[in-house]
Amino acid sequence: MNPYPEITLTRENIAFCEDIGSRRYANAVARGLAHGAPMGERAHIAGALAECAAYRHFGPVYWNAHTLDVGEPDLDHFIDVKWRGAAHHKLIVGEKARRDWAYLLVCGAEHPLYRIVGWAWGDDAMQPMWWNPANHTPAYYLPARFLSVAATLMSELRRRQASRLKGVAL
Repeated sequence: MNPYPEITLTRENIAFCEDIGSRRYANAVARGLAHGAPMGERAHIAGALAECAAYRHFGPVYWNAHTLDVGEPDLDHFIDVKWRGAAHHKLIVGEKARRDWAYLLVCGAEHPLYRIVGWAWGDDAMQPMWWNPANHTPAYYLPARFLSVAATLMSELRRRQASRLKGVAL
């Protein structure tokens, strides 16, 4: 039995994400930010597909799908989605990531089926024990077994949404 929530993307979802990923890649190239990433455009498309799966799982939620600005969260005002090719892979959080954001690991190994593996706060993921400067991308690499289950992020998201509706500052 698979412990992770599963989302199957539709042809329309996939076509939309391919367009978004291609636009993001073109923007990265134009801004000089595409500095030899191993997967290039495919990485941007894979990221958009993972975001779409998370969007469908956590909805209703705002998805910053069309933003081309680096530094914006993918979902709501605090969730950054990270795509990986297998559920046992580590959640990668960059050195300059926001400590107050949630980082969500989504596995896309069985496209168009996606699995929501788990999540961690930036502050929890950015511990010295997870830092790996020797990897091709120096970052924090948090093993999937240390992630919180998706249901707890859903609760946090709904709490924040309710607070905004009531006008309560977080």
